[in-house]
Amino acid sequence: MKIAEILEIENANTGSINLFKEGICWKVYEKSAWRFVKNIREYRVFRKYVKAIKQDIEYLVVPESSLQEILTTIWPRHASSHTLCKSEIFIEIQGFTDTEGYEE
Repeated sequence: MKIAEILEIENANTGSINLFKEGICWKVYEKSAWRFVKNIREYRVFRKYVKAIKQDIEYLVVPESSLQEILTTIWPRHASSHTLCKSEIFIEIQGFTDTEGYEE
């Protein structure tokens, strides 16, 4: 999936954490990255300029091994109030209502 498509998804994102499979890792962008750090686990968020879209993006990288740990140990605490949709290249965790603080 191209970064422009990912940002389109993120711009419309009102309450999910979206993870995109890229190589051997999962990347979490923009609003999803903010929700991930706030609700799931503290991670370093990177910022870089992407020439193709002429803007800065924020993202974090989740190794496959860490994702498995998150899904088996951290996720069950959220399972009653959130929905998990998973494929081989995309994971969406729905049910987050927090929006305050992202712009900061």
